[in-house]
Amino acid sequence: MPLSMEQKNVLRDIAAWLSSGRQQTLTLGGYAGTGKTTVVAALRLLLKKQRPNWRVAFAAYTGKATQVLAEKLARTKLELSKDTISTLHSLLYEPLTGPSGRITGWNRKNTIPYDLLIVDEASMLTREMWQDIKGFGVPVLAVGDHGQLPPIGDNFDLMKAPQLRLTTIHRQAEESPIIHVATLAREQGHIPVEKFGPKSESMI
Repeated sequence: MPLSMEQKNVLRDIAAWLSSGRQQTLTLGGYAGTGKTTVVAALRLLLKKQRPNWRVAFAAYTGKATQVLAEKLARTKLELSKDTISTLHSLLYEPLTGPSGRITGWNRKNTIPYDLLIVDEASMLTREMWQDIKGFGVPVLAVGDHGQLPPIGDNFDLMKAPQLRLTTIHRQAEESPIIHVATLAREQGHIPVEKFGPKSESMI
């Protein structure tokens, strides 16, 4: 898959982080349309060559985010037979159930059988969940949009100052009305009333 120079540099830095083993976690920030999933897919292909026995867990906070991640990775035609794509709760926790069988809480698992954890939409993570993730001792690549708001009711913002950044919005993404609206909101602080796509009505 073709990468831009910016994406190649980020991929190189991620590979160097994994090889050094000095830090357990690394954060990658990128605005919508900068190719975060492209870099993640390229990383998985690189690991397939360099560390063929590694298992990678892809995870996100919500089921919807997990579904979107799975669809994006499917478009890259990655071979993921050794890996999993799941919500963070199903990956990290065991449910506690009451007498009626209803889930009453969650216990963190003791171990997870993976060599690398890639967390998408990492700006949604709370401080408690981030500590739980690190508690497994597995390398963690946290990926998110550093232009998004932090979790509601939590002053923790993992993606406020990511260690690596993708900033260039690529041409194919620039044509997306969603990317256009997100860029307006981030750069101008408001979304003007206009028609953003051929099938859309004027919106605020």
